[in-house]
Amino acid sequence: MPTVLQMVGLSRSEVWRRIAAGTFPKPLKLGPNTSAFVEAEVAAWVARQIAANPPEVR
Repeated sequence: MPTVLQMVGLSRSEVWRRIAAGTFPKPLKLGPNTSAFVEAEVAAWVARQIAANPPEVR
């Protein structure tokens, strides 16, 4: 999770809120207490956020 938080710039609670809302990639369940995110899915989410919010032209 720390790597995901660094990649997306959101808090842990905000990431979980977005997962619950269906607007962020769900982690894979690896065991009863272990989950992992697919890096390519998180990177694609970041790219979509950038594309949807282009910087202003000055």
